[in-house]
Amino acid sequence: MKVLLCNSSMGGGGITTFASQLIECLSADTELTVVLGHDKAAPITNPKVKVIFHDTEALTIKNALFLINLINNVEKPDVVIASAALVVPVIAPYLNDNIKVFTVSHSGMNLHSDYCAVNHKYIDTIIAASSDYNKHYLEHKFRIKNREKVKVIYNFVAADDEMESLCLIKKDQRPISIVFAGAAAADKSPELVAQVVYQLLKTDLDFRFYWTGNPGIPLATTIFKHSKLKTVKQIMPDDRRLIFPGRIPDKRDYDRLLGSANIMFAPSKNEGCSMALLEGHRAGCIFVVADYENSNNEIVKKGNSGFVIDHRKPEMFVDVISDIIRYPKQYEYLYDNSHKAFVNMMSYPVWKEKIFEVLNSPKNHTTRRRTARKLGVIGGILKMKWLEFSGLIIHCVKLSLPSYLSFKKQYALFNKETK
Repeated sequence: MKVLLCNSSMGGGGITTFASQLIECLSADTELTVVLGHDKAAPITNPKVKVIFHDTEALTIKNALFLINLINNVEKPDVVIASAALVVPVIAPYLNDNIKVFTVSHSGMNLHSDYCAVNHKYIDTIIAASSDYNKHYLEHKFRIKNREKVKVIYNFVAADDEMESLCLIKKDQRPISIVFAGAAAADKSPELVAQVVYQLLKTDLDFRFYWTGNPGIPLATTIFKHSKLKTVKQIMPDDRRLIFPGRIPDKRDYDRLLGSANIMFAPSKNEGCSMALLEGHRAGCIFVVADYENSNNEIVKKGNSGFVIDHRKPEMFVDVISDIIRYPKQYEYLYDNSHKAFVNMMSYPVWKEKIFEVLNSPKNHTTRRRTARKLGVIGGILKMKWLEFSGLIIHCVKLSLPSYLSFKKQYALFNKETK
């Protein structure tokens, strides 16, 4: 099978990690070519993989026509997979009819979730690499009547003996380690995390809380750049139990930090099947998540790997985390459950079976057009640009702005308490 993977540039983050894992797995069983802008954050060194450097995200007529020719007349693959490659759904109506096209939905809603569904009639399968909720969201928003069009296949992460051995070590690890791997991205509910951590720091409990990534507050350097409030650190007491390691450049060091956590705190509002979620389960972490409809909620429930808590009640998060710190022996079974959830739902053998079942399935698209017309391409580009624009507005209004306002309120409360 000849596979062409069109990917966004590898600049870091979950989509880059997903692509790296996907490339390693597909290269073992297919003739694989990868098209992407650059691979600076994760260089592709596999000698079995052909790499073509070309921007798959630029929404221009010239770029669309170039890729149509590259796919139809130069590479001639059996399968095209688009992972955060915006131009591929735009050109899907004009690819050769014998080529099967698959797109990957990387988030729960909006932006990278929506991009994959443009021109869905001409796409064989949309892989919802997140959740049943994402499948239902796409079917409703884009009026996809064919229930077989969207398939839920959770992301995966490779087995790792060192990371998986941490499941046993952490049972005796003291003090209890807690990791939040969301930086201060509005999707990850950083304002809720801040409230919970603030209350935990008021106790005399012994723990270490690691807030990884850039703790800059949403919109603080853009819309509200004149505000004094810039980072999460400004609303937190100076306490040795709270650690801000910043961005950890070495991926292996980052894996070790995540893997060593007793508790992973992941109360995301909007989430794909995050790599941190997978990596945490691989290492047997206990998860504390919110009840928002997304993969965190769904996978933790299915695997019985932690606690799903009402997002409106920060005190409940404090109570659960405090109890784990006080009585760690009572929760040791969750380490094993978490690792079992990785093996059963998010490991390579499970992913490979499901992904190849999709790749080998019969064609499932409307007959494609024989020639690419500029007007049709322009229409697809405009659809994609509208989704980009509207998605950013929705993200700002529903996620970033409420997060900023919540942080501002907490900042005022902190200042009042410290005077």
